[in-house]
Amino acid sequence: MIARELKKVYWHSRTLLKVYRAQGLKGLREQFVSREPLDIFFKLKPWLEGKCGLEMGGPTPMFARRQALPIYTIAKRVDNCNFQENTFWQGQVVEGPFFRFDWRKRPGHQYVIEAANPERIPSASYDFILSSHNIEHLANPISALYRWLRILREDGWLVLVVPHKDGTFDHRRPVTSLRHLIQDHVNQVNEDDTTHLAEILSLHDLDRDKSVQSFEEFRDVAMRNVLERRLHHHVFDTMLVMQLLDYVGLEIFHAVAIKPFHIIAVAKKVSKPNGRNNRVFLSPRAEFRRNSPFPSDRVGTEHETKSVGR
Repeated sequence: MIARELKKVYWHSRTLLKVYRAQGLKGLREQFVSREPLDIFFKLKPWLEGKCGLEMGGPTPMFARRQALPIYTIAKRVDNCNFQENTFWQGQVVEGPFFRFDWRKRPGHQYVIEAANPERIPSASYDFILSSHNIEHLANPISALYRWLRILREDGWLVLVVPHKDGTFDHRRPVTSLRHLIQDHVNQVNEDDTTHLAEILSLHDLDRDKSVQSFEEFRDVAMRNVLERRLHHHVFDTMLVMQLLDYVGLEIFHAVAIKPFHIIAVAKKVSKPNGRNNRVFLSPRAEFRRNSPFPSDRVGTEHETKSVGR
């Protein structure tokens, strides 16, 4: 009993440390509030329950017990990728059977490997992939997604959580275009890319970034990003996430934007990508746009809706 309680305390302390570093005291307070799971969780449950998944850059509070998407509670096992042994978010990690995703379950396997290129992981080895606030840190998201699809089984699921620009320190930056992401893929851009550095230094809102105390500190962090991976290479709204998933051949199952700054997308790997139908998610009148709490998602939707009604 004592050992079990110690495991619980350890798991919670690691999770809360990650939240504090990323979101400050406000984010930390929110973790003590129990949340009702989102509707999409109950739709996903039959497909993910008892299955094995891989997370890119976890653990993630949103996937834990009493949170919005408590996937950890239904999975048989969740393994994890971390790009190095010591990171700003997780601190020290060790490769092996040490990934604590849920204190009531046996740990998953911790890989110390690039999430953008998990080449050591066998093909078709996981039923689902989780990625929360990770893909914006990757210099080449399209290449990363193609590599994730390699290790995902047929009919496997991707649960992707991305920060919406309106709710983050990126709100002054323009949304990245799909064309730009495609060009990064064509050019085989690597993690040492500095294309967006000047824009980030100019437009990053330090008042919304609790991880640094001054511009000088942020500039130092930015200059060593290839070692720390704390910058957001690209800036997302919900439509860009839909376009990205469609481009790599996934069938989109669900999309929703929620406060304080989350875009949640669920998509499926299909045997015939050319037969997928994502039109409802790519439409200017998509439901996620009309219901989004973020102004940039809703731009133009009122006019378009009225036009359709004429």
